[in-house]
Amino acid sequence: MKTRRGSYPLLYPIPLCLLGAMVDGKPNYEAVGNIGMVSFNPNLLMVSSIKQHHTNKGINRHKVLSINYPTAEMVTETDYCGMISGEKSDKSRLFTNFYGVLENAPMIKECPVNLECKVIDTLSYGAYDVWIVEVVETYIDEELAQEPKKWPTINKVNPLVYSPAAEYYNLGTKIGDGYKEGKKITAQG
Repeated sequence: MKTRRGSYPLLYPIPLCLLGAMVDGKPNYEAVGNIGMVSFNPNLLMVSSIKQHHTNKGINRHKVLSINYPTAEMVTETDYCGMISGEKSDKSRLFTNFYGVLENAPMIKECPVNLECKVIDTLSYGAYDVWIVEVVETYIDEELAQEPKKWPTINKVNPLVYSPAAEYYNLGTKIGDGYKEGKKITAQG
């Protein structure tokens, strides 16, 4: 049996990032779970935030942003960035800020993976600004980038993820390999 709960975008887990933007001349970060893949080639993502959020001012003005993936160890700082507005607190003081090729897309050195993005399109849905962004550059901590042209495994990144039940988690143990596990079925005929 199933229990009906109505319409809700229930995703498990919710990827979590710290969205970075330059707002009124100062780096600002907002914890966001509204993020997803749009396409490879071009490398596009979607990210959204409630229109009234302080970070939106900087993104809409400069048309650039950063996506910073916090580790599970950064749960306190990440939660704070989701609770407090940048109008009331200088959240950049929590981190070591750095910049890449886009001058108004501050990034967080403590995050093992950072994406520097330019806004390709801005949409409006209900209370949200939705940005389609192109990844201009990807930054990975040196100790994670041991093999050239190979992406770090998820357990080395140790990303912080969110649950619709308002809980934070880290990810568990690897249980299989993409594009290999399904071959067990095709081998059965």
